[in-house]
Amino acid sequence: MFLFADVGKTGNMDLKLDAEGTFDGSLLEGCKSSYNPNMIAAPPTPQSKFLNNRGRCGTNPSKRPSPQTYRTRNMHHAAASHLTVIASAFLADSQRNARECLLEGDWKASLNSVTHMSEKGKLASIYKDLWIACLLCVLIWNSDLKPTGLSLDESQPEDGSRAHTPRSAPAPSALSNFPPDEAATAAAAFSGYIPLLPPYAQSVASTTNITIGLAHTAFVQRHQQRLVDRQTSGSILSDPHAADMGIRFPFLVVEAKGLGQNGSLISAQNQAAISGACILVILKDLNQQAAWNTSLELDARLHALNAGPTLLTTTPPGPQPTPALCFSIVQESPVHELWVHFEHEGAVYMQYLQSWRTVSKRNAQALVRCIARTMAWGKGEFRDAIVNKLEKIPRSGAFG
Repeated sequence: MFLFADVGKTGNMDLKLDAEGTFDGSLLEGCKSSYNPNMIAAPPTPQSKFLNNRGRCGTNPSKRPSPQTYRTRNMHHAAASHLTVIASAFLADSQRNARECLLEGDWKASLNSVTHMSEKGKLASIYKDLWIACLLCVLIWNSDLKPTGLSLDESQPEDGSRAHTPRSAPAPSALSNFPPDEAATAAAAFSGYIPLLPPYAQSVASTTNITIGLAHTAFVQRHQQRLVDRQTSGSILSDPHAADMGIRFPFLVVEAKGLGQNGSLISAQNQAAISGACILVILKDLNQQAAWNTSLELDARLHALNAGPTLLTTTPPGPQPTPALCFSIVQESPVHELWVHFEHEGAVYMQYLQSWRTVSKRNAQALVRCIARTMAWGKGEFRDAIVNKLEKIPRSGAFG
């Protein structure tokens, strides 16, 4: 049995049944149908913005980005937003430190928040990486890394052919108007300390304020064991500190100075120069160890080839050492400078790159972006080069 609805003008529905319980078509004559196929069909697919076939992937291109592309885009925007927050906080700290004439510790704490890429004391997830180690403490570095210079006698050539102009004594007429008695009286009346500059002084051991390098966990187990063995033997001091601090191969050091007795930009530059030279010694030792093992392997191959029927006429060149370089940031109150340290033809150089005054919004943002790019380079290209060298170093116990 079927039920039918008779819809009238008043909107009331009258249910009617025929006698036999069958369908009566006359009952629907008063019902008006408003059926439109276009209203219930699927919406049309929007046209692609490409006018030609370039950029299309197959016959049915996907309109949704891949999960990896989606994640990469979100990470990029999140990193940019996070750096903006860090730069704003660093700008506020710099302006407060400059306004209140704060000392070295306050400036160092502000800069340390940038190097840790922290936001209100919490490490951001996009920089939560076990490959980077940042150490905020003044610890003495290993004295074996301290650079040594030539004395004044050793710096002169043996034949004495270097042209130099001797320091001439002042003419007597220049001092004739100054009575000797008054000079002796003035010297006796002065009770202060007169410092004397020694003819040559050895450089002091490095003690950086902030050291940024690769963490010990950034390497696989076999590389960690090689680094520990070389650290113990002293052949490669990958951790520059006198005590093991879990940091390997520093690539960025920070020397901060504030308003104080020793707060000068020149002193910060001198300390950064010593630290940079120490880092270059570490990288140089790594290159030498890798090159030495490679040369031994080439000699063994040459010996095997010479013993056989085929002779090798030319010696294949070994791999060229990776150029060693590192960076430093020196700071005196709001002034921050970026320097690069490298070695060329046996001499160590320290080249100025850029400076910022972080009480300015634009300069604060530029410094934060520069530090972020340097840290990305450290855990990227720099780490890959270190791992490549470690693969060429013999295993523990092979050569001591």
